[in-house]
Amino acid sequence: MKSDAEKCLDKINTELSEGRINEDEAQKFREQVEAKVEQKQKLLDDFKAQKIDEVTFNQWQISISDDLKQLAEEIDLAEVTRKKKKRKIKKAKTLAIVVAVLLLAIAGGAAIYIPQYMHAHRAIAGIPEPIQNNLSDAAVASRVGETRKTISGSGFKVDMIYLAEYDIKGLVVQLDDYDNKYDATAFDKAIPRDISMAWGKSAEYADKIEWSHVARSLNAKFSNELVNKAGVDALSDSSSNNHVIVEEGELRNKLKRVRIGDYIEMKGYLVSATIFDSSGATVRQIESSMVRTDHVEYAFDMRTSCEVLYLTELEWLE
Repeated sequence: MKSDAEKCLDKINTELSEGRINEDEAQKFREQVEAKVEQKQKLLDDFKAQKIDEVTFNQWQISISDDLKQLAEEIDLAEVTRKKKKRKIKKAKTLAIVVAVLLLAIAGGAAIYIPQYMHAHRAIAGIPEPIQNNLSDAAVASRVGETRKTISGSGFKVDMIYLAEYDIKGLVVQLDDYDNKYDATAFDKAIPRDISMAWGKSAEYADKIEWSHVARSLNAKFSNELVNKAGVDALSDSSSNNHVIVEEGELRNKLKRVRIGDYIEMKGYLVSATIFDSSGATVRQIESSMVRTDHVEYAFDMRTSCEVLYLTELEWLE
């Protein structure tokens, strides 16, 4: 029986041979599959070396398998996605031309200043570490009172058990949307956005780090020069990807306005969640990481920790 990775590679070759993806797209998909295979081997090596326990090993194995299945869906939809992007770009260009003409007319030919896109590649020094108060502490649980929550929306329901209070301030270095896909699942609707954030040394040198977001994971690549300057541990332990669960309404709308380069604060709870579709069937169970150090490292290429955050407050700090 073929592995999930082998199935993905077969799918890539089929889509390429039948002209539904080009060679560049095929190579990008292959690299994502190879990264997952490397991650899986690293986990196996760590497990054999007793660096991680069996529960953690199994959780990561399931996560990698889920990522590969999602990647297979992305390969299937590559042609559709490309066509949609082309239509969006065409519409955006047309709109930009219309707006430019109108602005020129209003300004009477005067010079128009267009601000840069939300300081996307900046860095910020001095951002503190996230604050986490575990509900395993009786005093915390007593103060919080409510220790579980159920929310529902269009096409999804989520049952959550609170694991910790969580307050994270950080520079947004990557993000991704999922609920706006035409084939969005209940999981995508329940967790509509991933917000990847940096603090400490990662935020201080954010403009010198190569960030990428693939299959609901944040990747960070450091140069030798940066590692020597800032220290690999300080860099590795100061960024994370947040799977954000949020109710429908104004807070969800605020979440959608966050952009790369924003300096924000998110408050809420790290949770263990069970997600159901509109029929009441269980779609997936997911549990937050409770530390920022459970990342997977490949020399100077790192996949960061992932938190599952039920969002209750969101503010821009600058």
